[in-house]
Amino acid sequence: MAYTKHPLSHSTSIWLDLLRGLSAQLVLLGHLQLLNTLTGTPYSLPGVQTIAVIVFFILSGFFITRSLRDKLHVSGYDFGSFFIDRFSRIYPAYFGTLCFVAIVDWFYIEHYPEGYESQG
Repeated sequence: MAYTKHPLSHSTSIWLDLLRGLSAQLVLLGHLQLLNTLTGTPYSLPGVQTIAVIVFFILSGFFITRSLRDKLHVSGYDFGSFFIDRFSRIYPAYFGTLCFVAIVDWFYIEHYPEGYESQG
């Protein structure tokens, strides 16, 4: 079966990216609400996080599959190229986030040792 490229319009692509970004922010909001629940604050947004995760993963899968289908017909593009492309998009932000969390943890332990010891 021949592959026919059906490009998204620029405005459609922007709207889908906006929806994916909004979903990611709603997941973050859901995590913050969960944190509030654990500390005794009432949970006010039930289900938002779950729906946002589903929307985010569906849209991300759509974009990844679409870009992969577009690149498969390029000479020399293989699994190694795909892996390097995905790794370079995901892991720099992941490692940066891990470093940020480690710094925040260190700061908290250094400046509030009584809070750290009481939780352990």
